[in-house]
Amino acid sequence: MKYIILIVIFISTFWCWHAFPDSSPLIMLTYSSTDINEIVKNSFNLTAGMFKYNLLSASWITFIIYGFDFVTSTLNYNTPYMRKLYKSCRLEVVTLFIMSVITFFIFWDSKNTFTNSSVDIAMAGLSFMIGAHYNFLKLFKFKIGRVKYPIKIAALINIFMGAFSFYIIAITNDISMGRFNMEQSIWLQITVLTYSLSLYFSSKYISYVIKTKTLGVSPIILEILKSLKPNNNMYEDLAKGVDIWNKKSREEKAIASSKLRKRNSKKRKRK
Repeated sequence: MKYIILIVIFISTFWCWHAFPDSSPLIMLTYSSTDINEIVKNSFNLTAGMFKYNLLSASWITFIIYGFDFVTSTLNYNTPYMRKLYKSCRLEVVTLFIMSVITFFIFWDSKNTFTNSSVDIAMAGLSFMIGAHYNFLKLFKFKIGRVKYPIKIAALINIFMGAFSFYIIAITNDISMGRFNMEQSIWLQITVLTYSLSLYFSSKYISYVIKTKTLGVSPIILEILKSLKPNNNMYEDLAKGVDIWNKKSREEKAIASSKLRKRNSKKRKRK
């Protein structure tokens, strides 16, 4: 899996650099002007372009990792916690895949030509992006016993992810308006799709934590991350953190349940 991820990183990065040469660090190798104003201008454009396009390619990697974790869980090669989590979104993912295949064959049979303004690929993921934001909104009501999830953090997460998704929608709109060439359009649409699905899977994890009031980690994902950076104790540290969180959660729920029983008992006595 490590080498698949490295290949995807190579493809997404160099495809992006080739599609958007003005936003590629390779342009610095061919830039020969000694005018300080031109150097500053081009450096600014390069930095802005890196944020606009290059950083988006990270969604390709997160999608590959989530996708692999989803498949292994479906095949019962993951922990019970992760299998139950992914089972809750299996129908939606399968539905998307079937709809995508049907759309492809309808488009193929119609003999229409795929153009730089076609947004078939991007639109396949936007519904999942909207569903993801619905799951993130649940953070405002997240509560374990007497402890509520900090509203400021919930608001910050929703605002940040909302702003990013608004940018993704704006890109999709620009594609439909024909503002990118074919190579740029396809790269951006794949990026929109992978971003939407990555956001969806991460939101489903949050939604499942809110529902079960317990944390869990995927050993599959941790092994992948460890293979990319072998000299770390990520698995052990996360496992300890999860155990501590779940212990505190159980204690807080027990205290809240005890207080609720006492209140109900007092009400019955008064009657």
